[in-house]
Amino acid sequence: MFFVVKKTVKPSIEKVFLGWLGKGRTLPQAQNNIEAINMGKRIEEITRLLDELEVRFELKEETIVALWKTEKWENLVVNFIFSPNEIWLTIVGWQKFPELSETDAAEFYKKLLAESWNYNGVKYCLDPDGDLAVVVETADMEISKEELSRYIRQVLNAADEMYDWVPIEAWTE
Repeated sequence: MFFVVKKTVKPSIEKVFLGWLGKGRTLPQAQNNIEAINMGKRIEEITRLLDELEVRFELKEETIVALWKTEKWENLVVNFIFSPNEIWLTIVGWQKFPELSETDAAEFYKKLLAESWNYNGVKYCLDPDGDLAVVVETADMEISKEELSRYIRQVLNAADEMYDWVPIEAWTE
């Protein structure tokens, strides 16, 4: 079960939960079910900030998982991952990409590397399964609600940009 934003994080992109509830339905006003899980202080702080931002999420072990609907993605998976010592917070947006021809793949990765230089604080990478991911990392131990919101927007905006670098016909195959 996945949860997503109840409120707009970026004014031009409405975030709506579409997952298993189906299009147009909304989540009940239940609290995020995190009380029963033994968490570290850093994880507790980030879940509190996400609650303040009205982000709906699920806690899986020590990873916070949410789904977003953006201008380009129906269900962009966003994970909030903590280092073992809980100093680093890594926000990862990822989704399956279509298979690309050799020529399209070469152009796509060239564009990805070039654009990586232009984005401040955002990294593009491959996850262990070979899926593309957009990553923002911070070791800020006193992160504010506004800063967390900005980091989330960076991931969502970069993921939308990356979507456009794939030839449109690859998405329809």
